[in-house]
Amino acid sequence: NIWDTDAWVSRLQSIFSLPYSKQVSEAYEKFLHQFPTSGRYWRHYAEHAQKQGAEKNMQEIKEIYERGCKLANTSIELWKSYIGFAKTVLISVSRQEVVQVYEQATRAIGLDGSSQSVWSDYIDFVQ
Repeated sequence: NIWDTDAWVSRLQSIFSLPYSKQVSEAYEKFLHQFPTSGRYWRHYAEHAQKQGAEKNMQEIKEIYERGCKLANTSIELWKSYIGFAKTVLISVSRQEVVQVYEQATRAIGLDGSSQSVWSDYIDFVQ
């Protein structure tokens, strides 16, 4: 059953400890094709790529975050992860690029009650 979320989640959990590879990427892609607004799994995907082997390809990780943030744009945990990535990796390229990520995030999450930490972090960053 393609809508059996428990089966999908079980499959994904089995790959969390594997090194990042094309096969791991394909598993995430299949899940996210079926459940494109799952911010939690977009975050897992990007962080898995970053921690376990794709650090050489930061553009790939950035593209995962950008796709995820378009489809799961109200996921605060995804935005926080993307901001963390931007502050540690993209800052070396351009401070303005990090500001753009903050601006995208704040537009998407608005004044949601749980977005306070993103707003506070943004204010601290630009000061």
